[in-house]
Amino acid sequence: MNAKTLRLLIVIAVFAALLAWWLNLGDPRRGVPPEVGQPVFPGLSDRLERLQAFRLSAREPLLTIERGREDGAFVVRERHGYPADLGKLRGYLLRLSEARLLEPKTSNPERFGELGLAEPDAAEGAATRLELVFSDGEQSLLIGRYNGQGSGTFIRRAGENQSWLASGDLTLEREPARWIARDLIDVPSAKVKRLELKRPDGESIRAAKSKEEDAHFTVENLPVGRELTGEWAPSGLAGLLSSLQADDVLPAAEQPVPEDALALSYETFDGRRFAMRLWKKDDAHFLTLSAELLPEEALAATSPADSEAAGKASDEAEEKPAQPEGEKSAAAPASEAPDRASAEQQEKPTREALAREVERFNAQVRDWVYRIPAWKYSAVDKRMEDLLKPKEG
Repeated sequence: MNAKTLRLLIVIAVFAALLAWWLNLGDPRRGVPPEVGQPVFPGLSDRLERLQAFRLSAREPLLTIERGREDGAFVVRERHGYPADLGKLRGYLLRLSEARLLEPKTSNPERFGELGLAEPDAAEGAATRLELVFSDGEQSLLIGRYNGQGSGTFIRRAGENQSWLASGDLTLEREPARWIARDLIDVPSAKVKRLELKRPDGESIRAAKSKEEDAHFTVENLPVGRELTGEWAPSGLAGLLSSLQADDVLPAAEQPVPEDALALSYETFDGRRFAMRLWKKDDAHFLTLSAELLPEEALAATSPADSEAAGKASDEAEEKPAQPEGEKSAAAPASEAPDRASAEQQEKPTREALAREVERFNAQVRDWVYRIPAWKYSAVDKRMEDLLKPKEG
């Protein structure tokens, strides 16, 4: 091979190398690990129906949500097997199944703590270990800090030194009380027909409404010569059942009701009665619940407010001149009244449905004592004097 040919071959090789470099220069995927964009837990969404347990641990076990032995429902072990918040559990598992690997981070164990991915028993920068137990195997993940500079969470999969930034917020509540089914009952105050608050010293407050549409309650045992601070004064007592949630739960056997507990009962327009005992211990507020279906004859009974309204309506009817035969009522046309009554009847639950609901409710709450927010307790911890205008003089 002569010198001229050798020089030509060298020029061709250099040109080819430059061309390859130029072509690769604009490739955004050049040097990107193949795992980027892949799911954190491949196939997780297809295995969720086989989930048996959801566990969190750090230096020690923190939380175990597992299927109950009898009905297969998920319960929180650290809360004595109380039902878990399925919406919260499903929501997290959905986020986890959609999470993708965004960017590789350090694989140096000495730097894991910077990302909150040190081993769970580490003194600093420890991760939370999540274990998912399925009927056909297990998967585990170390969860570190949420990346405040962008949308993602630092994670490390079990058995791997490679850490990653994964999409979404995968951080977890570590307190078991935050995973219980917190919703207890939701009866708007407008649905409350009568309420009674009894204190241990014998003082009571009784209030009632004649109709759901009534804006205010009438205090039935208002002291003679005294006035309410306003028509709205008793209304605060009726709000306990509205969106009532538990902050925590204890077995009733471990938290007996004290003698100085408040007794509160509510009767609803649909025929149910809810009974509660409430008390304060240290800085916590507790409550027990039960329900019953009122006898049908009790529904026909009228309160003093009902009787007064009925008497007034009767007097007005006697004073009103008779309507000419065939003339339609302007207030309620005959063609519309049956339709309206029919719609109201369809919306009203049957006695059988109410009985089933009461039975289900009692089965849920009978063995438990609930810790409730302080503001809920304060709203009903009232004396009659709190509802009244100051005495003159």
